Amino acid sequence: MKSMTIAAQHGSIHILEADRPATTSESKSLPVVFVHGMACSADIWNAQIAYAARIQRAIAIDLRGHGASTSPADGNYSSAACATDLFTVLEALKLDAIALVGHSYGACVALAAAATAPQ
Repeated sequence: MKSMTIAAQHGSIHILEADRPATTSESKSLPVVFVHGMACSADIWNAQIAYAARIQRAIAIDLRGHGASTSPADGNYSSAACATDLFTVLEALKLDAIALVGHSYGACVALAAAATAPQ
């Protein structure tokens, strides 16, 4: 699993990422993106990332102000603002379509993202 930071409008967003082994046949599965709840970090998804990465690309993001992501100066932790950060990550990773998984507040972020870009 690799760790990386992506520049965002409010600072930076940290992600964890794992991809299926090169020896695995081409998968038609969408990359899966995991979004944690409040007062957590992407680390809560380590087991799920490892499991999913056996057959597909798997990514977990640290929401703004959580884990290794920077806090917004304006204090905006709204689900819409976090969804914008998610789109920033997807654009940086050149991902057009994903399977999105959210837990607790992460589900609110996932719903905000889906409402903005249902495709």
